Amino acid sequence: RDPLFRKHVLRAYNYQCAICSFNICYGNSTVSLEATHIKWKQHGGPCEIPNGLALCAIHHKAFDKGTIGLDENMRVLVL
Repeated sequence: RDPLFRKHVLRAYNYQCAICSFNICYGNSTVSLEATHIKWKQHGGPCEIPNGLALCAIHHKAFDKGTIGLDENMRVLVL
């Protein structure tokens, strides 16, 4: 994994969840805000900003479980 992926993705999303805008910080650290790959790394997804989403821990889990997805226009779908 690219150690800078998280840093770059969170910065690109202005340190807030792409779905709910959650953006709690403690000092200089984000709390429960994570960078996820849209196309998983193990399926050939690159560690690049266009393949990343900043998500709070709840939406990250939902995305990984497939209950939230993206359509071809990158709009959020609740499945």
